[in-house]
Amino acid sequence: MALYKALAAGLMSGSQNAGIGPWEVGEWNEITGELWWDVHGKFPLRRGNGFFCSDDILHCQWPVFTEYIAQVQTSGASIIYGKDQCWERMKVVSIKAWPPSKSTLVLDWAEGRAHDAWASWWPSEAAIYDAKHYQGQYAQMLAVIAPVYQSLFFNPPPTGQFYTKRVTRIDDAFKSPYAAVQEPIIRLAYALALALTGTIAFRGAAGFVQLAENLRPGSWELIRGFTADLWAGLPEL
Repeated sequence: MALYKALAAGLMSGSQNAGIGPWEVGEWNEITGELWWDVHGKFPLRRGNGFFCSDDILHCQWPVFTEYIAQVQTSGASIIYGKDQCWERMKVVSIKAWPPSKSTLVLDWAEGRAHDAWASWWPSEAAIYDAKHYQGQYAQMLAVIAPVYQSLFFNPPPTGQFYTKRVTRIDDAFKSPYAAVQEPIIRLAYALALALTGTIAFRGAAGFVQLAENLRPGSWELIRGFTADLWAGLPEL
C-alpha cells in the first residue's frame, strides 16, 4: 500500500508536522520520546509527536499548502485514524513537485463532476462557461461566472442569497432550499476560472474534491485515482 505525504515549500512538513524538514530521499527520521497524537484536537497548539502520512494522495494534501508530494515508508509504532496515519519512524522514498498547475487539473475534474448541478440553476451561463472552457478561453469563462458569484455573495438580499453569510459567516443565515448546495458549487466553478486564468494559484485541491463528493458521491475515489496516475507520471526531483 502506497503512503503519501504532502510537503510545503522547502520540502518542509506542514500541518501537524510544521517546521520539520527539509525531507531527504532515503533518510530515516525518528521521533524523540513517546509516539502520541491528539486525534480529536483537544490541544491545537501541539497535536502530537510523530510523522504523518496517508494512504490517500488527495487526503494527504489537506490542509497543507502543497508544493510537493512524497511517497514514504514507515516503521515502528503507529496510530491510524481514518485516512490519517501517525508513525514513529519515516523516510521519503520519492519526491515529486506538485505545482499549482497540477492542483488546477484536479480542481477541473471536481468542477466537471459538479457542473450539471449549477447548470440546472443557470443554464444559459453554464452553457457559455462550458463552451469557453472547452475552447480554452479562460478569461471569457471567468467573465461568465464572476457576475453569478458576485450577484450571490455581494448583492444585498434577496438577490444575494449569500450576502449575509459572506459578512457574518453564520451558517443558518439563509432559508433558501438551494443555499446549502448552491454556495459551494458556485464557489467551485468560480475557483476553477480563477485558477485557469492564473488569478489564484491553488496549492492542493482536496477541499474542492470534497465539495464534488458531497454533491456526487464517488467523485473522491474517481479523482483520487486520476491524481495518483498523474503523480506517477511526474519526474523525480
